[in-house]
Amino acid sequence: MSDTSEVTEGTRETVDLVAFDPQGNVILGMVHTEPWGEDAGLDALQERVNVYLAYWDSGQLAADFPESAWKPVMIRLYVTTQPDEEAEEFIGKLEEGLKGHGVGFEFHLLEA
Repeated sequence: MSDTSEVTEGTRETVDLVAFDPQGNVILGMVHTEPWGEDAGLDALQERVNVYLAYWDSGQLAADFPESAWKPVMIRLYVTTQPDEEAEEFIGKLEEGLKGHGVGFEFHLLEA
């Protein structure tokens, strides 16, 4: 993660990663390693996105990282395998939903 000036790791119940990129965005990084094509995996991903959204929306992010206040927030999803068609559609809906909350979204496939 060479594009970050500060990185703090969390837990599954909170946030995997909080970083600040050179453009001034707050990056909430999420690592997803569960198999695609299973409803349980997509449900778990939706739950985690909701936790990330609540972390930001509740003001807890700003309380934990005062320098994040009033900065654009982006959830960056890191995955280990290419999503199948159903997962790609789901991710597209997530992106649109987050945009409605003023939160950006990026998807990155981690290379082995």
